[in-house]
Amino acid sequence: MAGMAALTIAELTPGVAGDRIDVLAERAASADHTADAFTLLTALLDAAFPGGPIPDGVGFTDLTPTRQRALWTVLSSGVMSAAPRLLSRYNLPDSEQQLRTWCRA
Repeated sequence: MAGMAALTIAELTPGVAGDRIDVLAERAASADHTADAFTLLTALLDAAFPGGPIPDGVGFTDLTPTRQRALWTVLSSGVMSAAPRLLSRYNLPDSEQQLRTWCRA
């Protein structure tokens, strides 16, 4: 049920729910082992990157603070293990180690 709620939140527009990425990040950060981590991660990334993949050459510091926060949440929450290759869909490093390095560069 939490996964469906997360997908619904991700579909809301910024005008309707400007804090939707923060809400999804909070859900991902507090997810327990029974949560559908793949669905939470998908919802968070779809909301943070609604236009699809970032262009080649974009660095972490080029991202908005909200997108940066979403990625730090992915790293700190442990949900990345549910879908380690999902980030490549957004042209982001798709391993935890690569993402950590990219975020610190």
